[in-house]
Amino acid sequence: MKLTFGQLETTLANHLHIHPDKVPTLRSRIKQLQRLQFPPGVNVGRGAKMEYSGEHLFMLVSAFELIGFGLPAQAACNLVNTHWNVLAGGYGLAALQARRPSEDEAQHVLAVLWVRSLHDIQFNPSWGDVEASSLKVADERAAIRELKSYKFDTNNTRLILSVGKVLERILNIAKERAGVDGASIYDDEFHGWLPQGEETGFDFADYYPDRSNLKMRTRLQQFYGSDPNSLTPEGAEEARAFVENDYSWIPF
Repeated sequence: MKLTFGQLETTLANHLHIHPDKVPTLRSRIKQLQRLQFPPGVNVGRGAKMEYSGEHLFMLVSAFELIGFGLPAQAACNLVNTHWNVLAGGYGLAALQARRPSEDEAQHVLAVLWVRSLHDIQFNPSWGDVEASSLKVADERAAIRELKSYKFDTNNTRLILSVGKVLERILNIAKERAGVDGASIYDDEFHGWLPQGEETGFDFADYYPDRSNLKMRTRLQQFYGSDPNSLTPEGAEEARAFVENDYSWIPF
């Protein structure tokens, strides 16, 4: 996906429900983030034209979602930068989830974020490394585990971002209102965001959206028993066919 700054601004303004009279203020805030070197690679200097990618767009969307929740701009940018691999994987998986046949009830994709905003004054260095934040992408059934009482014994707060709904809304606005031709769940850019191998930042109790990732499917099968095909020749054939069909679901 490729966007001009005008298309980027229009997409963000519509997504964030910015009043038409306040669009210049939003523009100033986008520029403020650019001065913070966010997203990486877009601070090209005054007067230079910049072509934005889908990654730039969704990094900005994610940061503004966190800013809208009340986090300072620098903190929001740092969080998105720190966890972008997992967050991008969530958007990529949400795109694959949206490709499932309409009669197939797909689980919604969520990002669950833990933030210790007082991290710098909370922990003694002698205790070892204590993460200032962490992020996990999960479907609805798996996310319920994160809301169990024992999960709040030491980390009392969770921020939940609906990456599936954000993806759906952003692509619709980009295409219908900003005129971005490549705004689609079938954009190849999403393929490069997908998790590789077996990664712990993703938790799906239902079928894992990327049917080509047998390592992840096997790992989740061990936890939930929801994908016994991952261990069979049929599963390997499904993975091959999934890629050949442009990362789209085929009934098996």
